[in-house]
Amino acid sequence: MAEIQSIPSPKNQLLITHAANRDLPDLCYRIPEEANKLLLLSLCISDLITFENRPAIWVESAMVFSDEADLELLRGYMRGCGEVRDEYDAPATIFDFNECHRFLAFTRLALVFSWDAWIFETKSDRIFIQLQHDGFLSIWVSDVAKVPVIEQGLNASGFQRMTN
Repeated sequence: MAEIQSIPSPKNQLLITHAANRDLPDLCYRIPEEANKLLLLSLCISDLITFENRPAIWVESAMVFSDEADLELLRGYMRGCGEVRDEYDAPATIFDFNECHRFLAFTRLALVFSWDAWIFETKSDRIFIQLQHDGFLSIWVSDVAKVPVIEQGLNASGFQRMTN
């Protein structure tokens, strides 16, 4: 087990001080905006869910573009939620009203690692969201009058609806 230290070692402190006293870094790269878009999309998805209806995320496949390390993230997340079974015996995680941050974290994992997953409310048939490894997000709603509202919210966040 790796040891986690909350106080930087003297060597790390020296590097941090060195970096802070320099005008320019030795190397600098732009973080891809796509990662930020996935985080924003996870917030949009979370906004569509009513937490009183106990949302669930069912991971159909976490191995399409992932490797064993990504699967270990899924297992670690599930253990952190108190789940002792593996992802095949417990493919869905149900979230309580006070677990919106856990829901958001799990949604982000599914988006970042391109997992095939379903997001739905266990106490209603109001909304079903499908995340697909090939980069598609599909949404079904029981009240079609909500479609323009959902579309407007996603468009305002920079996401465009696919046309047939």
